[in-house]
Amino acid sequence: MGSFRNRRSQSSTRTFAGFVRAGLLGIVLAAGVVGVGSISLAAIPEPEPVARRWELDFKPGPFRVASVEVEGQGAKSFLYMTYRVANNSKEDVLFAPVFDLATAEGALVRSGAEIPAEVTKAITAKLDNPLLKDQVSVLGTLQQGEANAREGLVIWSLPKADLDKVNIYVAGLSGETQTVEVIDPKTKEVKRVSLRKTKMLTYRMPGDVLKQGNDPFEKIEDRWIMR
Repeated sequence: MGSFRNRRSQSSTRTFAGFVRAGLLGIVLAAGVVGVGSISLAAIPEPEPVARRWELDFKPGPFRVASVEVEGQGAKSFLYMTYRVANNSKEDVLFAPVFDLATAEGALVRSGAEIPAEVTKAITAKLDNPLLKDQVSVLGTLQQGEANAREGLVIWSLPKADLDKVNIYVAGLSGETQTVEVIDPKTKEVKRVSLRKTKMLTYRMPGDVLKQGNDPFEKIEDRWIMR
């Protein structure tokens, strides 16, 4: 029991730092750089304290696991989350969000990647919400006002059954960007990389994810970062 508590304590100190490698991985890939070690944490800026660009109001719904029968593969497990997004800025905005899920080990899973159509159909039917849009139908111009708010569904393949924490990064909710310089470890040349203001959600997982059933995972952090 004591070793479990120690592991939980150590894991808690890594709420952001333990996952920053996954966040930086997106930066590195965008820059064409192959080594996370080439970027200093001190170089990662914080978002502006007061938004100066358009920003959408995003409210995540429950984050859960589901088992779905997939033709030719049997029962497979997936992670999914619903959300509501509204545009209360002063301009219509093209809504094209990107949802990445990162594990403590550095695995990065893009929502919708290799998700069979029957999985989306089964989870949508389970939620029984006629306003719910899948990851494709939710795309498009989001007009101003609460009356034009949208409800969406995102699904990820389960990277592994044993998880202690995951981060979800949601890009496409803000027009704020910042530029940082990184060093390409191959050429040693400085590259300029554009970062976007991104919503980061952190969830505590139970270890054996499949034992969670239909209960939502506990959200322990919700904040903006530059990624």
